[in-house]
Amino acid sequence: MQAAEQTRRLSWLDVMKLLCILAVYCDHSNAGDHYQALFAYVNGAFFFCSGYTASRRASSFGQFARDKFTAIFWPYTTFAVLTLAVRACLTQVNAADFALRFLYGSRDYCCSITFWFLPCLFVMSLYYYGISRAIRSPGGVLALCFAVSCAVKFLHEAPTLPWGVDMAARYLVYYALGDFLAHHGAALPKPARYAALGAGCAWAALTLLFAGRLPQRLLGRPLPLAGLYVQQFVTTLSLICLLYIAARALQNVALLAKLGRSTVIFCCCEEIAEIVPAFLWQSAGFAPLQPAGMAAVLYRLFTAVLVCVCIVIPVNRFFPWMVKYPGKAKNAA
Repeated sequence: MQAAEQTRRLSWLDVMKLLCILAVYCDHSNAGDHYQALFAYVNGAFFFCSGYTASRRASSFGQFARDKFTAIFWPYTTFAVLTLAVRACLTQVNAADFALRFLYGSRDYCCSITFWFLPCLFVMSLYYYGISRAIRSPGGVLALCFAVSCAVKFLHEAPTLPWGVDMAARYLVYYALGDFLAHHGAALPKPARYAALGAGCAWAALTLLFAGRLPQRLLGRPLPLAGLYVQQFVTTLSLICLLYIAARALQNVALLAKLGRSTVIFCCCEEIAEIVPAFLWQSAGFAPLQPAGMAAVLYRLFTAVLVCVCIVIPVNRFFPWMVKYPGKAKNAA
Protein backbone atom coordinates (compact mmCIF):
# COMPACT_ATOMS: atom_id res chain seq x y z
CA MET A 1 0.00 0.00 0.00
CA GLN A 2 2.79 2.40 0.89
CA ALA A 3 4.63 1.62 -2.38
CA ALA A 4 1.44 2.27 -4.34
CA GLU A 5 0.99 5.64 -2.61
CA GLN A 6 4.60 6.55 -3.40
CA THR A 7 4.01 5.69 -7.07
CA ARG A 8 0.93 7.91 -7.20
CA ARG A 9 2.77 10.74 -5.51
CA LEU A 10 5.62 10.61 -8.00
CA SER A 11 3.18 10.39 -10.90
CA TRP A 12 1.42 13.62 -10.01
CA LEU A 13 4.75 15.31 -9.40
CA ASP A 14 6.00 14.27 -12.84
CA VAL A 15 2.80 15.60 -14.41
CA MET A 16 3.21 18.85 -12.48
CA LYS A 17 6.76 19.22 -13.84
CA LEU A 18 5.43 18.78 -17.36
CA LEU A 19 2.73 21.40 -16.76
CA CYS A 20 5.41 23.74 -15.43
CA ILE A 21 7.54 23.47 -18.55
CA LEU A 22 4.48 23.99 -20.76
CA ALA A 23 3.72 27.12 -18.74
CA VAL A 24 7.30 28.28 -19.35
CA TYR A 25 6.85 27.80 -23.10
CA CYS A 26 3.62 29.83 -22.94
CA ASP A 27 5.24 32.54 -20.82
CA HIS A 28 7.94 33.01 -23.46
CA SER A 29 5.31 33.63 -26.14
CA ASN A 30 3.69 36.88 -27.20
CA ALA A 31 0.54 35.86 -25.41
CA GLY A 32 -0.38 39.18 -23.82
CA ASP A 33 -0.64 40.49 -20.28
CA HIS A 34 -3.48 38.24 -19.14
CA TYR A 35 -1.53 35.03 -19.74
CA GLN A 36 1.88 36.30 -18.70
CA ALA A 37 0.52 37.86 -15.51
CA LEU A 38 0.23 34.29 -14.21
CA PHE A 39 2.69 32.22 -16.28
CA ALA A 40 5.54 34.61 -15.43
CA TYR A 41 5.64 33.12 -11.91
CA VAL A 42 6.11 29.52 -12.96
CA ASN A 43 9.78 29.49 -11.88
CA GLY A 44 8.68 29.24 -8.27
CA ALA A 45 6.54 26.23 -9.15
CA PHE A 46 9.53 24.57 -10.80
CA PHE A 47 11.67 25.00 -7.70
CA PHE A 48 8.78 23.78 -5.55
CA CYS A 49 8.76 20.51 -7.54
CA SER A 50 12.53 20.17 -7.18
CA GLY A 51 12.33 20.79 -3.44
CA TYR A 52 9.61 18.16 -3.10
CA THR A 53 12.17 15.50 -3.97
CA ALA A 54 15.15 17.13 -2.24
CA SER A 55 17.66 14.45 -1.27
CA ARG A 56 18.97 14.13 2.28
CA ARG A 57 20.77 10.84 1.83
CA ALA A 58 24.30 12.15 1.21
CA SER A 59 26.74 11.42 4.01
CA SER A 60 28.67 14.65 3.56
CA PHE A 61 28.37 18.05 1.92
CA GLY A 62 31.19 17.16 -0.48
CA GLN A 63 29.46 14.00 -1.67
CA PHE A 64 26.16 15.83 -2.04
CA ALA A 65 27.79 18.63 -4.07
CA ARG A 66 29.63 16.18 -6.34
CA ASP A 67 26.49 14.14 -7.05
CA LYS A 68 24.42 17.26 -7.75
CA PHE A 69 27.10 18.80 -9.94
CA THR A 70 27.37 15.69 -12.09
CA ALA A 71 23.61 15.21 -12.35
CA ILE A 72 22.93 18.84 -13.28
CA PHE A 73 25.91 20.04 -15.26
CA TRP A 74 26.17 16.98 -17.48
CA PRO A 75 22.89 17.69 -19.35
CA TYR A 76 23.67 21.41 -19.10
CA THR A 77 26.84 20.72 -21.11
CA THR A 78 25.51 18.16 -23.60
CA PHE A 79 22.48 20.23 -24.58
CA ALA A 80 24.55 23.41 -24.75
CA VAL A 81 26.73 21.67 -27.35
CA LEU A 82 23.58 20.60 -29.23
CA THR A 83 22.21 24.16 -29.13
CA LEU A 84 25.52 25.55 -30.38
CA ALA A 85 25.54 23.04 -33.26
CA VAL A 86 21.97 23.97 -34.27
CA ARG A 87 22.79 27.67 -34.13
CA ALA A 88 25.96 27.17 -36.17
CA CYS A 89 24.05 25.29 -38.87
CA LEU A 90 20.93 27.44 -39.10
CA THR A 91 21.80 30.90 -37.79
CA GLN A 92 24.78 33.04 -36.93
CA VAL A 93 26.57 32.40 -33.66
CA ASN A 94 29.52 33.93 -31.81
CA ALA A 95 31.23 30.89 -30.30
CA ALA A 96 33.31 32.95 -27.86
CA ASP A 97 30.26 34.79 -26.52
CA PHE A 98 28.34 31.51 -26.33
CA ALA A 99 31.15 29.98 -24.26
CA LEU A 100 31.19 32.94 -21.87
CA ARG A 101 27.44 32.73 -21.43
CA PHE A 102 27.73 28.98 -20.87
CA LEU A 103 30.27 29.51 -18.08
CA TYR A 104 28.42 32.43 -16.49
CA GLY A 105 25.02 30.72 -16.50
CA SER A 106 22.87 33.47 -14.97
CA ARG A 107 19.30 34.30 -15.84
CA ASP A 108 20.17 37.35 -17.95
CA TYR A 109 23.50 36.10 -19.32
CA CYS A 110 23.26 32.44 -20.31
CA CYS A 111 23.87 30.47 -23.48
CA SER A 112 20.15 29.80 -23.95
CA ILE A 113 16.95 31.25 -22.57
CA THR A 114 16.05 28.49 -20.09
CA PHE A 115 19.47 27.01 -19.34
CA TRP A 116 19.94 29.28 -16.30
CA PHE A 117 17.54 27.08 -14.34
CA LEU A 118 20.09 24.25 -14.02
CA PRO A 119 23.04 26.14 -12.44
CA CYS A 120 20.54 27.99 -10.25
CA LEU A 121 19.06 24.69 -9.08
CA PHE A 122 22.54 23.39 -8.25
CA VAL A 123 23.36 26.43 -6.11
CA MET A 124 19.92 26.37 -4.48
CA SER A 125 20.30 22.72 -3.50
CA LEU A 126 23.63 23.56 -1.81
CA TYR A 127 22.04 26.45 0.08
CA TYR A 128 19.23 24.25 1.28
CA TYR A 129 21.47 21.36 2.19
CA GLY A 130 23.57 23.62 4.39
CA ILE A 131 20.55 25.26 6.05
CA SER A 132 18.73 21.98 6.68
CA ARG A 133 21.86 20.47 8.25
CA ALA A 134 22.43 23.53 10.46
CA ILE A 135 18.81 23.82 11.63
CA ARG A 136 16.97 20.68 12.68
CA SER A 137 13.51 22.21 13.03
CA PRO A 138 11.56 21.92 9.72
CA GLY A 139 9.60 25.06 10.56
CA GLY A 140 12.83 26.89 11.37
CA VAL A 141 14.34 25.87 8.03
CA LEU A 142 11.28 27.12 6.15
CA ALA A 143 11.24 30.38 8.11
CA LEU A 144 14.94 31.06 7.47
CA CYS A 145 14.57 30.30 3.76
CA PHE A 146 11.63 32.70 3.61
CA ALA A 147 13.71 35.40 5.31
CA VAL A 148 16.62 34.82 2.93
CA SER A 149 14.36 35.05 -0.13
CA CYS A 150 12.77 38.26 1.12
CA ALA A 151 16.13 39.84 1.93
CA VAL A 152 17.61 39.04 -1.47
CA LYS A 153 14.46 40.23 -3.22
CA PHE A 154 14.73 43.61 -1.49
CA LEU A 155 18.51 44.00 -1.68
CA HIS A 156 19.36 42.56 -5.08
CA GLU A 157 16.59 42.73 -7.66
CA ALA A 158 18.76 42.43 -10.80
CA PRO A 159 19.80 38.82 -11.57
CA THR A 160 23.38 39.39 -12.66
CA LEU A 161 25.55 37.03 -10.59
CA PRO A 162 27.11 33.86 -12.09
CA TRP A 163 25.33 30.52 -11.75
CA GLY A 164 22.32 32.36 -10.39
CA VAL A 165 23.70 32.55 -6.86
CA ASP A 166 21.37 35.49 -6.23
CA MET A 167 18.36 33.92 -7.97
CA ALA A 168 18.89 30.69 -6.02
CA ALA A 169 18.51 32.61 -2.77
CA ARG A 170 15.57 34.58 -4.16
CA TYR A 171 13.59 31.42 -5.03
CA LEU A 172 14.85 29.37 -2.06
CA VAL A 173 11.56 29.67 -0.18
CA TYR A 174 9.70 27.65 -2.84
CA TYR A 175 12.30 24.88 -2.78
CA ALA A 176 12.00 24.79 1.02
CA LEU A 177 8.21 24.80 0.84
CA GLY A 178 8.28 21.79 -1.49
CA ASP A 179 10.49 19.82 0.89
CA PHE A 180 8.43 20.87 3.91
CA LEU A 181 5.13 19.74 2.36
CA ALA A 182 6.69 16.50 1.12
CA HIS A 183 7.44 15.50 4.71
CA HIS A 184 4.73 17.29 6.69
CA GLY A 185 1.93 18.14 4.26
CA ALA A 186 -0.06 15.01 5.10
CA ALA A 187 -0.19 16.10 8.74
CA LEU A 188 -2.09 19.29 7.87
CA PRO A 189 -5.86 19.10 8.45
CA LYS A 190 -7.83 18.38 5.30
CA PRO A 191 -10.06 21.47 5.65
CA ALA A 192 -6.95 23.66 5.82
CA ARG A 193 -5.48 21.99 2.73
CA TYR A 194 -8.69 22.34 0.74
CA ALA A 195 -9.12 25.95 1.82
CA ALA A 196 -5.55 26.80 0.78
CA LEU A 197 -5.96 25.14 -2.61
CA GLY A 198 -9.30 26.82 -3.18
CA ALA A 199 -7.95 30.24 -2.26
CA GLY A 200 -4.93 29.70 -4.49
CA CYS A 201 -7.02 28.75 -7.50
CA ALA A 202 -9.35 31.70 -6.90
CA TRP A 203 -6.43 34.12 -6.85
CA ALA A 204 -4.97 32.52 -10.00
CA ALA A 205 -8.32 33.05 -11.77
CA LEU A 206 -8.46 36.67 -10.64
CA THR A 207 -4.87 37.18 -11.82
CA LEU A 208 -5.77 35.93 -15.28
CA LEU A 209 -9.00 37.95 -15.37
CA PHE A 210 -7.45 41.27 -14.32
CA ALA A 211 -3.99 40.69 -15.89
CA GLY A 212 -2.39 40.83 -12.46
CA ARG A 213 -3.71 44.35 -11.71
CA LEU A 214 -6.51 43.60 -9.25
CA PRO A 215 -4.76 45.09 -6.17
CA GLN A 216 -3.96 48.27 -8.09
CA ARG A 217 -7.59 48.60 -9.20
CA LEU A 218 -8.89 48.09 -5.68
CA LEU A 219 -6.47 50.66 -4.24
CA GLY A 220 -6.78 53.07 -7.16
CA ARG A 221 -3.01 53.61 -7.27
CA PRO A 222 0.18 51.61 -7.95
CA LEU A 223 1.34 49.24 -5.24
CA PRO A 224 4.45 50.15 -3.23
CA LEU A 225 7.52 47.98 -3.71
CA ALA A 226 6.76 45.81 -0.69
CA GLY A 227 3.19 45.35 -1.93
CA LEU A 228 4.44 44.20 -5.33
CA TYR A 229 6.67 41.61 -3.68
CA VAL A 230 3.76 40.31 -1.62
CA GLN A 231 1.61 40.12 -4.75
CA GLN A 232 4.32 38.19 -6.61
CA PHE A 233 4.69 35.74 -3.73
CA VAL A 234 0.94 35.14 -3.42
CA THR A 235 0.57 34.77 -7.20
CA THR A 236 3.36 32.20 -7.29
CA LEU A 237 1.70 30.20 -4.52
CA SER A 238 -1.63 30.41 -6.38
CA LEU A 239 -0.01 29.04 -9.53
CA ILE A 240 1.50 26.19 -7.52
CA CYS A 241 -1.98 25.37 -6.18
CA LEU A 242 -3.48 25.48 -9.68
CA LEU A 243 -0.79 23.26 -11.18
CA TYR A 244 -1.01 20.86 -8.24
CA ILE A 245 -4.74 20.36 -8.71
CA ALA A 246 -4.33 19.89 -12.46
CA ALA A 247 -1.50 17.40 -11.88
CA ARG A 248 -3.57 15.42 -9.40
CA ALA A 249 -6.41 15.26 -11.92
CA LEU A 250 -4.06 14.00 -14.66
CA GLN A 251 -1.79 11.78 -12.56
CA ASN A 252 -3.18 8.55 -14.03
CA VAL A 253 -2.32 9.57 -17.60
CA ALA A 254 0.83 7.50 -17.97
CA LEU A 255 2.10 9.37 -21.03
CA LEU A 256 2.05 12.73 -19.24
CA ALA A 257 3.87 11.31 -16.22
CA LYS A 258 6.49 9.76 -18.48
CA LEU A 259 7.04 13.02 -20.35
CA GLY A 260 7.30 14.83 -17.02
CA ARG A 261 10.39 12.77 -16.24
CA SER A 262 12.07 14.44 -19.24
CA THR A 263 11.69 17.99 -17.97
CA VAL A 264 15.42 18.65 -18.39
CA ILE A 265 15.21 17.92 -22.11
CA PHE A 266 12.18 20.16 -22.59
CA CYS A 267 13.92 22.89 -20.62
CA CYS A 268 17.18 22.72 -22.58
CA CYS A 269 15.57 22.47 -26.03
CA GLU A 270 13.17 25.41 -25.99
CA GLU A 271 15.48 27.56 -28.13
CA ILE A 272 15.95 24.74 -30.63
CA ALA A 273 12.16 24.52 -30.86
CA GLU A 274 12.14 28.20 -31.80
CA ILE A 275 15.01 28.13 -34.28
CA VAL A 276 14.27 25.04 -36.37
CA PRO A 277 10.55 25.59 -37.24
CA ALA A 278 11.19 29.27 -37.97
CA PHE A 279 14.13 28.37 -40.24
CA LEU A 280 12.13 25.75 -42.15
CA TRP A 281 9.11 28.06 -42.46
CA GLN A 282 11.13 30.94 -43.87
CA SER A 283 13.18 28.63 -46.08
CA ALA A 284 9.90 27.62 -47.73
CA GLY A 285 9.39 31.27 -48.68
CA PHE A 286 6.84 32.26 -46.06
CA ALA A 287 6.94 35.44 -43.99
CA PRO A 288 8.15 35.07 -40.37
CA LEU A 289 5.47 33.90 -37.98
CA GLN A 290 4.37 36.48 -35.40
CA PRO A 291 1.42 34.96 -33.53
CA ALA A 292 -0.15 36.83 -30.63
CA GLY A 293 -2.65 36.08 -27.89
CA MET A 294 -4.15 32.60 -27.87
CA ALA A 295 -2.49 31.85 -31.23
CA ALA A 296 0.90 32.46 -29.60
CA VAL A 297 0.04 30.08 -26.76
CA LEU A 298 -1.07 27.37 -29.19
CA TYR A 299 2.05 27.85 -31.29
CA ARG A 300 4.29 27.47 -28.22
CA LEU A 301 2.44 24.31 -27.24
CA PHE A 302 2.97 23.07 -30.79
CA THR A 303 6.73 23.64 -30.43
CA ALA A 304 6.61 21.64 -27.18
CA VAL A 305 5.03 18.76 -29.12
CA LEU A 306 7.84 19.05 -31.69
CA VAL A 307 10.42 18.85 -28.91
CA CYS A 308 8.67 15.75 -27.58
CA VAL A 309 8.56 13.96 -30.93
CA CYS A 310 11.88 15.09 -32.42
CA ILE A 311 14.11 15.30 -29.34
CA VAL A 312 12.66 13.84 -26.12
CA ILE A 313 11.69 10.44 -27.51
CA PRO A 314 14.88 9.92 -29.59
CA VAL A 315 17.15 11.07 -26.74
CA ASN A 316 15.50 8.82 -24.17
CA ARG A 317 15.62 5.86 -26.52
CA PHE A 318 18.96 6.22 -28.31
CA PHE A 319 21.00 8.86 -26.45
CA PRO A 320 20.17 8.60 -22.72
CA TRP A 321 23.76 9.53 -21.92
CA MET A 322 22.91 13.12 -22.91
CA VAL A 323 20.73 13.41 -19.81
CA LYS A 324 22.40 11.13 -17.29
CA TYR A 325 26.13 10.87 -16.85
CA PRO A 326 27.26 7.36 -17.90
CA GLY A 327 27.21 5.14 -14.84
CA LYS A 328 24.87 7.46 -12.92
CA ALA A 329 21.21 6.68 -12.47
CA LYS A 330 20.17 9.95 -10.85
CA ASN A 331 18.00 12.60 -12.37
CA ALA A 332 18.38 16.11 -10.94
CA ALA A 333 15.10 17.59 -12.05
